[in-house]
Amino acid sequence: MDIDKYHYTELAKKNESPPPSKMVRLAQELADISNALPTEHTNAVFVRVDRNRVDKMKAIISGSVGTPYAHGLYEYDMFFENSYP
Repeated sequence: MDIDKYHYTELAKKNESPPPSKMVRLAQELADISNALPTEHTNAVFVRVDRNRVDKMKAIISGSVGTPYAHGLYEYDMFFENSYP
Protein backbone atom coordinates (compact mmCIF):
# COMPACT_ATOMS: atom_id res chain seq x y z
CA MET A 1 0.00 0.00 0.00
CA ASP A 2 1.32 3.41 -0.93
CA ILE A 3 -0.19 6.10 1.24
CA ASP A 4 -1.27 8.85 -1.15
CA LYS A 5 -3.52 11.01 1.03
CA TYR A 6 -1.33 11.62 4.03
CA HIS A 7 -1.09 14.51 6.47
CA TYR A 8 2.69 14.33 6.92
CA THR A 9 3.67 14.21 3.22
CA GLU A 10 5.85 17.33 3.38
CA LEU A 11 7.56 16.25 6.61
CA ALA A 12 8.28 12.83 5.11
CA LYS A 13 9.91 14.48 2.09
CA LYS A 14 12.26 16.38 4.43
CA ASN A 15 13.26 13.09 6.11
CA GLU A 16 14.02 11.07 2.96
CA SER A 17 17.24 9.38 4.11
CA PRO A 18 16.27 7.53 7.28
CA PRO A 19 19.15 6.26 9.41
CA PRO A 20 19.48 2.46 9.77
CA SER A 21 18.90 2.65 13.54
CA LYS A 22 15.45 4.14 12.95
CA MET A 23 14.50 1.48 10.41
CA VAL A 24 15.70 -1.39 12.61
CA ARG A 25 13.75 -0.05 15.57
CA LEU A 26 10.57 0.38 13.51
CA ALA A 27 10.92 -3.16 12.13
CA GLN A 28 11.21 -4.53 15.68
CA GLU A 29 8.19 -2.58 16.86
CA LEU A 30 6.10 -3.62 13.86
CA ALA A 31 6.93 -7.27 14.56
CA ASP A 32 5.79 -6.84 18.19
CA ILE A 33 2.65 -4.88 17.34
CA SER A 34 1.17 -7.59 15.09
CA ASN A 35 0.16 -9.65 18.13
CA ALA A 36 -0.43 -6.81 20.56
CA LEU A 37 -3.30 -4.87 18.95
CA PRO A 38 -6.90 -5.63 19.93
CA THR A 39 -9.08 -7.01 17.13
CA GLU A 40 -12.48 -7.37 18.77
CA HIS A 41 -15.57 -6.11 16.96
CA THR A 42 -16.13 -3.39 19.58
CA ASN A 43 -12.52 -2.52 20.27
CA ALA A 44 -9.92 -2.74 17.51
CA VAL A 45 -6.82 -1.04 16.18
CA PHE A 46 -5.66 -1.55 12.60
CA VAL A 47 -2.33 -0.25 11.29
CA ARG A 48 -1.22 -0.03 7.65
CA VAL A 49 2.37 0.65 6.69
CA ASP A 50 3.47 2.30 3.45
CA ARG A 51 5.27 -0.35 1.40
CA ASN A 52 8.04 2.08 0.39
CA ARG A 53 8.45 3.90 3.72
CA VAL A 54 7.87 1.95 6.93
CA ASP A 55 8.10 5.23 8.82
CA LYS A 56 4.75 6.30 7.29
CA MET A 57 1.68 4.63 8.78
CA LYS A 58 -2.07 4.99 9.03
CA ALA A 59 -4.07 3.65 11.94
CA ILE A 60 -7.79 3.20 12.43
CA ILE A 61 -9.08 2.84 15.98
CA SER A 62 -12.64 1.79 16.73
CA GLY A 63 -14.25 3.35 19.78
CA SER A 64 -14.93 1.01 22.69
CA VAL A 65 -18.47 0.30 23.84
CA GLY A 66 -19.35 2.23 26.98
CA THR A 67 -17.28 5.26 26.02
CA PRO A 68 -18.26 8.47 24.24
CA TYR A 69 -16.27 7.14 21.25
CA ALA A 70 -18.33 3.94 20.86
CA HIS A 71 -19.25 2.95 17.31
CA GLY A 72 -16.87 5.51 15.82
CA LEU A 73 -13.83 4.96 13.63
CA TYR A 74 -10.91 7.31 14.07
CA GLU A 75 -8.16 7.60 11.47
CA TYR A 76 -4.65 8.74 12.35
CA ASP A 77 -1.65 9.47 10.18
CA MET A 78 1.69 8.69 11.80
CA PHE A 79 5.19 9.63 10.75
CA PHE A 80 8.41 8.90 12.62
CA GLU A 81 11.09 11.51 12.04
CA ASN A 82 14.74 10.61 11.49
CA SER A 83 15.50 11.42 15.13
CA TYR A 84 13.27 8.48 16.22
CA PRO A 85 13.63 6.76 18.68
